[in-house]
Amino acid sequence: MKSRKENQAMTRNVFFLHKRNTNLMRISLVVFFAFAISILWGVAPLGAMQMQLSFDEITNQAEVIFIGTVVEQESRYGGNQNMIFTDVRFEVVELIYSTNQARDLIGEEIELSFAGGEIEGLTVRVSDVPTFEINATYVVFTRMDGKTYASPTIGAFQGLFKVASDETSGVLYPLTYGGHSIIEIRDNDLITGPRVSRILYGKADVLAEEEPFKIYTVAPQPAQGMEQTNARAQVSKVLTEKPEGIMSLDDFLSEIHTRLQMRKGIDK
Repeated sequence: MKSRKENQAMTRNVFFLHKRNTNLMRISLVVFFAFAISILWGVAPLGAMQMQLSFDEITNQAEVIFIGTVVEQESRYGGNQNMIFTDVRFEVVELIYSTNQARDLIGEEIELSFAGGEIEGLTVRVSDVPTFEINATYVVFTRMDGKTYASPTIGAFQGLFKVASDETSGVLYPLTYGGHSIIEIRDNDLITGPRVSRILYGKADVLAEEEPFKIYTVAPQPAQGMEQTNARAQVSKVLTEKPEGIMSLDDFLSEIHTRLQMRKGIDK
């Protein structure tokens, strides 16, 4: 008989593979400062000017942690009709953790709202607020307290990891929002490698423009096209050796559960 962990891993793999195979002119307005968002639209300034967070901080600040696949995105105006928000609906693959308060809000799907989006040719982009791909699967660390944030995910894009599949084995791997592989978690820091083009036999093929042997102690920059803020800690190179492999999703989840067990008042 297979263990619960083996069944969960099999469910995640089958779900992810199924989803992967299921498949004018614009006015561009870029909002650079979260304080401007707060003043003009009453949005909590948590989606920009983010300081670099440790992995413990990302885990401990999350009210909900889940694996979910994006099934729908819809942009709308906020209550005062001045700001655009995008509602992102996830189909829950696996609920990893939730507080008692948030658990009542969770069903087979979870919907999160992010500042920015597009309506009738008007595009609003907010610094450091993530965007999503339909049918893509993510590990999400988020707030879920009924309040409106520029980005409810912890540390904006820092609490968001895209799930990629090994093209040869189907084994799943987490990548940072910017598409970087995770080598390990050392002294509470994410050790990350270059951006990944694909994964084969447990090894990451890196993009042509990347330096394949640079390994970092903090999450690298978000995806191209996102604005950067001076408040975030600078990326620092710590290794120049090619790693033996990259961290699997199962190992990543084990790191999360280890930290949750140490979290005071955890709801089981």
